[in-house]
Amino acid sequence: MNFPNEQDKNVVIPAVFRKGAWHPLYGGPMPAFKEGTLAEITLPEHGFEKPEELQRFNLEDEVVILPSGSPLWAVMSPHHGMGGPGLGKPKYAQTRPQDGLNRVNLVEFKILENLQLHLRGTKHAQLQPCRCELEGFPEDVAVLSVNQAYTRLSEKHEPKRKSHSGNVFTQVYFLDGKLLLPLEEARKREVINLEKKLFQQSGELPLRE
Repeated sequence: MNFPNEQDKNVVIPAVFRKGAWHPLYGGPMPAFKEGTLAEITLPEHGFEKPEELQRFNLEDEVVILPSGSPLWAVMSPHHGMGGPGLGKPKYAQTRPQDGLNRVNLVEFKILENLQLHLRGTKHAQLQPCRCELEGFPEDVAVLSVNQAYTRLSEKHEPKRKSHSGNVFTQVYFLDGKLLLPLEEARKREVINLEKKLFQQSGELPLRE
């Protein structure tokens, strides 16, 4: 299988389904693709010949990925006012070389509720709102999600940044045993579990195995 990664650029091919096959909307033959390449097909619900088959791809669930009270660590760049790299990394935690955490700073905060992931069938999973506690902030400052927590921390520790938003799945870490991992790893695990349910509904073996 040719799995995509974050560095890949995607190409959109507008297509129309005619006579049992997909054809480029603007004419010409469909391009040749490499064997095993993964792709997503996006189409309106009314495009399904059998509406009942929609349920296979609209399976939703909410799962707890971290319990209330768990610590999280937000990645902060040393180039925007916080100081040299290496600050905030817990001494007892291990890291993966590919994450490059030795080149950044980490700021710890805590979730005050179970952190839940909303799984939306074949759509991208999303974090649910979750109250957070930020050290050094007034108690009356309401932080109602991990995304908001990251923004508030960035505003404080990265004052030179033009924008204080970020992808919390790659910029916020949790402890998996003694290993610091990005929230993306927790999301991947739950997506795989959901995909198993989708495969079970289809009655077929997963193509990626």
